[in-house]
Amino acid sequence: MPAAKKRKKKAPAPTRKVTPPPEGAPGRRLSQEMFALILLVLDVFLILSLVSYNPADLQVGAATAKVAGVSNWAGKVGAMTAGWLMGGIGLVHWFS
Repeated sequence: MPAAKKRKKKAPAPTRKVTPPPEGAPGRRLSQEMFALILLVLDVFLILSLVSYNPADLQVGAATAKVAGVSNWAGKVGAMTAGWLMGGIGLVHWFS
C-alpha cells in the first residue's frame, strides 16, 4: 500500500488591523445630526406653508392685529413666509 501523502499546511491569512475612530468623532456626529434635524423641521415648515398658501392670508406688510385668522397650515408665520416667498421670489421656487 502506498504511503499516505502529507498535506502542506497553508499559511494563515493576514489579519487586518481595525483602527479606532478619532476621539472627537462622537461630538461632531451629534452636531451634524442635530443640524440635519433642524433642516428637516425647517423643510417641513416651508412645505406646509407653501402648499397651503392663500393670497387672502396675512402678508408681510399688513397689520397683524386686524387679521382674525389665517387658512395657512403653518399659522401666521407660515402665511407671512409663504407670502414673502411667493411675492419676492415668485413661482420659480416651486420648480427649482
